[in-house]
Amino acid sequence: MQEATQDIQEEGMAFLETVTEKLKQKLAQLYETILDGQKEIDQMQEYFWDNYTEMDEYGYEYYDNQQDENGNYTKNKVTDPGQASPIPLKDITPTISGGFMNTFNYKFIDLSFNLSYSFGGYSYDNASYILQDDGYSVISNKSTEQRRRWQKPGDITDVPRFVYGNKKGGNYNSSRAIHSTDHIRLKSLILGLNAPKAWLQKLGIGNARIYFSGTNLLTWAAYDQYDPEMSGVVGFYTPPLKTYAFGLELKF
Repeated sequence: MQEATQDIQEEGMAFLETVTEKLKQKLAQLYETILDGQKEIDQMQEYFWDNYTEMDEYGYEYYDNQQDENGNYTKNKVTDPGQASPIPLKDITPTISGGFMNTFNYKFIDLSFNLSYSFGGYSYDNASYILQDDGYSVISNKSTEQRRRWQKPGDITDVPRFVYGNKKGGNYNSSRAIHSTDHIRLKSLILGLNAPKAWLQKLGIGNARIYFSGTNLLTWAAYDQYDPEMSGVVGFYTPPLKTYAFGLELKF
């Protein structure tokens, strides 16, 4: 799309990608063949917190996830994670993703930006067994989410009590570590200012422009403890850097 007036010029482009359930099934079959079942974050024990309300001494229970004759899961609660079975739970494939790019020019000002978005996908935090182990290891770094852990009767939280030496908590794989990758990100932005031609002619300069540019400046994410653009099983990875730059362009 391009639009222009006497002082304003605009040019933009948008793109959208959707994944239907039928296509997801085909992708799942393909991934299962190539990646030995790693197409979904679904080989994890389903984790249960008592409706995110008051927690007991440890604050966790698991489902056994046994199938009956009709193929339904029993959902019997067990306190030993070794008795819990993995089941299909969430899909890493976003339902919708895309972006929007636009460029504006108004007199001596130019502005361009690039937005991206993704909704409907999930990832598994493979670092949670250390960062949110609920006390299993006290010598390793912990997630800031531990600050809202259960501490006294009446606390309403989704993080269990921290118990020294805990052997049945977050150090086990579970759906507690499955998170939405829904996000909107300002991938890039450039703002430029052009000096008036009348000023430049006296100095023998054809064009002069100062500008600011940045990447990954703003991100809204449903879960913000790691980069939402990562999908599948996420470990201790370095996120995309947020960068800033200022510059001066001169043409003689």
